Amino acid sequence: PRTLLTGSSLDTLYANREPAGRMASSFAVGEESGEMTSAAVRRDTLALVAPLDLVEPTVSGGQTYRLDVVTRSRIVGHFFPSGTVDAQEAWVELQAIDGAGKPFFWSGFLDDAGRVDPSAHFFKSLMVDGAGNPIDKRNAWSMRSVVYVNLVPPGATDIAHYRIPIPRDVEGPIRFVAHLKYRKFTDYYTRFAYAGVSESTDEPGVVTPHYDNRQVTFDGDLSAVSGPMKSIPDVPVVTMASDTIVVSVDPAAGPLSTSTIQADQPLWGRWTDYGIGLLREGDLRGAERAFARARDADPSKADSWVNMARVYIADDQLDKAAAVIDSAQALNPAFHKAHFFDGVVLKQLGRYDEAVAAFDAVIENYPRDRVVLNQRARTLFLQERLEPAARGFESVLRIDSEDLMAHYNLMLVFRALGDSSRAATHERRYRRYKDNEQSVALSRAYRAENPHDNNEAQAIHEHTSLWRAE
Repeated sequence: PRTLLTGSSLDTLYANREPAGRMASSFAVGEESGEMTSAAVRRDTLALVAPLDLVEPTVSGGQTYRLDVVTRSRIVGHFFPSGTVDAQEAWVELQAIDGAGKPFFWSGFLDDAGRVDPSAHFFKSLMVDGAGNPIDKRNAWSMRSVVYVNLVPPGATDIAHYRIPIPRDVEGPIRFVAHLKYRKFTDYYTRFAYAGVSESTDEPGVVTPHYDNRQVTFDGDLSAVSGPMKSIPDVPVVTMASDTIVVSVDPAAGPLSTSTIQADQPLWGRWTDYGIGLLREGDLRGAERAFARARDADPSKADSWVNMARVYIADDQLDKAAAVIDSAQALNPAFHKAHFFDGVVLKQLGRYDEAVAAFDAVIENYPRDRVVLNQRARTLFLQERLEPAARGFESVLRIDSEDLMAHYNLMLVFRALGDSSRAATHERRYRRYKDNEQSVALSRAYRAENPHDNNEAQAIHEHTSLWRAE
């Protein structure tokens, strides 16, 4: 099948007119499905053509294409969004507009009441209480299960996949327009906070510390509200990043050409970002291909080889991981990431002394990295060097007293040392901080009744369009 995978970013636009510390969005399109069944093509067999702003893409009416929108966190030292992520709204809006200016695909739209398209790609935390109700009133104390958490880590990327059918009689060219939208409070919470009226609030058991079963309407009397505002406010929606791609339409469109890509374009970062997003969602074959493109774009960068190693480690291909780590260390012998993943591979191969030395090389420059300290202490435990292992895990707890891996391993270490009292202490803390497996049933029941949230909860998922032209 013909394929189209693209990427274009707002790097230049934001560098020219915005200060550092912004979000950027970029495109990637792929997988023209046509009349195929869902099982007809695997993602790892699809050819990639990218990036869109450097090629001349052409689509064909009557076909269906996959389009990916990449959201990147750039020079931001926290997750996006940050803070009360259960009460905020951040999402991707994507429109496909034909040559006559009429949209035929729209995900992430606002309806007439100001509510976000429920099938949009969101950046937020969705949790449920003990009765399976969504946590939507800032009642986080009642949270008993997580449906999904989708946030962009510092310096990382997120990829939203869209399945877009092109109308058979579409008039070209087609504009794909993507926006990263943000609103400080959800529409529901704003209405609840200003005009929420709870029914049956005096009935025993309707509200407990574990759940909130109230039925809420939004017709409360606002005349006595403090301050000048006597109506539910219209919280502004901010566009944090945007991008537009124009594609041609040709009924006889063939394989896409990459002849217009210029060698001096900064493709290394674009492919690396795309690979990171795919790796985060568990698409190992897609991430491997993206990192290979990054390596080919600039073979001198050790990061590309280390990123390939991350894919192979996740896929349990340790020999391949070791080989690409050797390539990374040949390029940059002092590269801390190469030392860390070298240690991970050596530990899994049972070469414990070499693994400890690799971790020590990282700790020399990053002495408070919990991940490295945990890996080193775990390696010492596997060597039955129990006292040094205990000191290593305890150093982790001095950084984060709730670190789950440290408490679990200290439970094992003190059991092996015969110190039942200290082992019991860390067992209690481990059980306190670990996930509650029984709570999964609550989120499973919620997902069964809410298909759009269930879709968003999948590691790899696609979005379609609920919007219909009038």
